Amino acid sequence: MSENRKIKIAVAGIGGIGGYIGGKLAHYYANHENVEIVFIASTTGRDELKKSGLELVSNEIVYKCVPTLISNTPDEIGTIDILILCSKTFSVPTILEKYANCLTADTTIITTQNTVNGKELITPFLINKTTLLEGCIYIASNKVTPTKVQHISGPAKFFFGTEGNYNPQGEEIAKLLNNAGIDATYTTNITSVLWKKFMFVSPAAIVTALFQITFTEILESKETEYMYINLIAELMELAKAKNIAIDE
Repeated sequence: MSENRKIKIAVAGIGGIGGYIGGKLAHYYANHENVEIVFIASTTGRDELKKSGLELVSNEIVYKCVPTLISNTPDEIGTIDILILCSKTFSVPTILEKYANCLTADTTIITTQNTVNGKELITPFLINKTTLLEGCIYIASNKVTPTKVQHISGPAKFFFGTEGNYNPQGEEIAKLLNNAGIDATYTTNITSVLWKKFMFVSPAAIVTALFQITFTEILESKETEYMYINLIAELMELAKAKNIAIDE
């Protein structure tokens, strides 16, 4: 990150997660002399957000969030210091290709997708030797309208980092996020964190999709409970085979 100009933080994907992270950042750093916040939104979302800004409702507090820039044009956005990817996993390669000219060797990319192979997916697109910090977030947050995001009362914990190697920028970024009211933690043990989250969301997604039930209904049937438990057990065995430390 450059010390000679403002730090530019771009959030790609202004949905439930991007709206929460981007909204908190835009609200706190509004008119800040050292930080710029950019929302990278789709054409439809961009136009509506430009008209009224983003309304973030979090723990019964309403935040009016107006970033420095709302755009999906690389030339208009310019060089990005921190890019937080909050889109669906399948959209990540397209985003990295489209905004490649906005990324430099000084750019740090942070993921939020629920996956354990994010690094393998993203690395081929890091043409400018950008830094990658993998991450995940525990949150219940939904996009209500194109300009409103509702964070349901409860925890919102953002973990990101590296595996083994310490990156001093990670601590700096965590401070920027925490200052904005985002509970963010930088860790050098990110692999275990990602696997723990994946073992929670993946089996739940499979069972609820197959049986067309809600998460709270999984334990109401022996069949769904059995499948859920066995899917978790299978992922536990896979993690152990890959020498990934997972607490019991």
